[in-house]
Amino acid sequence: MNIDVISVEFGYWATPRYETEFPRVAAGFAEMKCDARYAEKYRTRPISDELGMEIDGYLGVIRKVTPELYDVFVLTYIKRWEKQEIWRYLHISRREYFNRLKTVKTSLLLLLSTEGKQCLFIA
Repeated sequence: MNIDVISVEFGYWATPRYETEFPRVAAGFAEMKCDARYAEKYRTRPISDELGMEIDGYLGVIRKVTPELYDVFVLTYIKRWEKQEIWRYLHISRREYFNRLKTVKTSLLLLLSTEGKQCLFIA
């Protein structure tokens, strides 16, 4: 299980669902219309709706426990901001950004591999 690939693919899966008035459980609609910017050459393999919903649930837990980790993940993978913009927006250093990103991805991988029984939420 490659958490880097899963994070990128989750970002593509979640982008049309975040910050909308429609519930994110409208699974399957994201695959109906493909934006030309995110054509096949940028994507490896789309994640399933079940995995997307599972990750979304775990991100909800991460958001409650450590919102600073959640913010880094969302800005990086779902909103796809440039790294420098994230550093300025969150008022963090380059090193802190990469530490938070590594921590949130490790936490997410641990949650996925243990079915939500173990996690790592250190900011």
